[in-house]
Amino acid sequence: MTGTIHVLAASRPLPHDQAFYDRVAQSESKDLLDDQDTGALKHHHSANTVTVGHGEIAATGGGSDSLSVMRFTDPDITVHAGDTIEWTNEDPTTAHTVTFGPEPQDLFDPSSNVTLDADGARHGVVKSPSDSVHSGFIQAAPQDRTGLPQAPSGVTRFRVTFTEPGIYSYICSLHDFLGMKGTVFVLP
Repeated sequence: MTGTIHVLAASRPLPHDQAFYDRVAQSESKDLLDDQDTGALKHHHSANTVTVGHGEIAATGGGSDSLSVMRFTDPDITVHAGDTIEWTNEDPTTAHTVTFGPEPQDLFDPSSNVTLDADGARHGVVKSPSDSVHSGFIQAAPQDRTGLPQAPSGVTRFRVTFTEPGIYSYICSLHDFLGMKGTVFVLP
């Protein structure tokens, strides 16, 4: 690995125009978002699942840092009345939410109509597109805690059972302004 640094006098123009640098930045952003660890284990999910964000921890010159994609994978999903969908946060550092209805004041905690399943996943039930349910933060526990005991497990899964047909829109309340949105189409 080698590199060259060219130092120009302040009066000399840069070798390329701003449009060139914008194209390079856009290309590098696309490469980052398309990054796939080919050697990593692939996750196999059932048909009624949505991945909530992707991320990885990367080493940098200043220590470690994280890279996160703020999107639901396959955000639009079609199921039948009575089916349950599971959202899983596979980002090691970034919290997300799954929110149906208006954003609650308290984003951290789940709404009062959310229960805990025996396997540790949170679970809500919606009976109409006007119902509200909020997962609270779903996030992995911090694993690197130098000098501290291991953190308890985080809640990384949220399930919603849909009892009636309809079109149900949802968002990540933390990242909806970045386009983290989806729709559940529930058929009879």
